[in-house]
Amino acid sequence: MLRSLFSFNGVLNRADFAVKSVILTAMTLGLALVLAAAAYAVMPALGWTTRLHSLLFAGVAFVIIVIPSLWASLALQARRLRHMGLPAIPATAGMFLILLAAGRLSPVLGQGIALAFLLVLLFWPGRAEAPSQAAVA
Repeated sequence: MLRSLFSFNGVLNRADFAVKSVILTAMTLGLALVLAAAAYAVMPALGWTTRLHSLLFAGVAFVIIVIPSLWASLALQARRLRHMGLPAIPATAGMFLILLAAGRLSPVLGQGIALAFLLVLLFWPGRAEAPSQAAVA
C-alpha cells in the first residue's frame, strides 16, 4: 500500500486518486496527532521546555510528516495527470507557479485555485486507452 502512495510509475483513475488521497490525508493527520501527543508527553519529562527545544522538535516533525506527505501527494498528482493525458512535470510546475502567484495576491484566491485544481484531478475523465510504456516511464 505504501509503495502505491509513493511511486511515480503508472497512472491513477479518478476513484483510485480519491481513495489514495483520503488515505494519505488520514495517515498524515494521524501521524501529526501521534507526534503532538508524544511531544506533549515526552518533552516536559525530558526537561525540554525552552523555545529552542520546541523548534528542534518542530523541525524533526516537519521532516517526518511534511516531506513524505509532499512526495506522496506529488506522486499521486503526477500519476493522475498522466492518466488524463497531460505531462506531469510541466502541469504540476505550472500549477505550483500559478498557486504561488495567486497566493501572494490573495490567500483566498490561492485556496480557490487549489480547490479548482483538486476538483479537476478528481472529476476530469482519463484517457480511454491505456498509456504506452514509453509515456509511463
